[in-house]
Amino acid sequence: MTIKECYEAMGENYNEVLTRLQLEKLIVKYALKFLDDPNYGMLVEAWKEKDYEAAYRASHTLKGICSNLGFSKLGSMSANLADALKENKIEQAEAIFPEIEGIYSNMISVLTEFQKTL
Repeated sequence: MTIKECYEAMGENYNEVLTRLQLEKLIVKYALKFLDDPNYGMLVEAWKEKDYEAAYRASHTLKGICSNLGFSKLGSMSANLADALKENKIEQAEAIFPEIEGIYSNMISVLTEFQKTL
């Protein structure tokens, strides 16, 4: 699997991130670093604890990381969650959170498979 195929498997736009990072080796480097990024875990933990302020911070940070890496689906949903939490719209946030879990799970699965090919 190539990094381009990895992005395609995640439903993301490889060419968009290539325009930003300009080198495939940088895309590979940073995409794989995402596997170790703690923000999703922090979001899940804060969510379980109903610490919506910490969940806001984690989702906001996750949004930024995803934007830089071209992970638009997770970035968009993280932004929606951050906005809902910022406005204290907990019911709306509760509807968004499962979507984030699904997108994240798929991304991690694809990235892990890609990592195995290196």
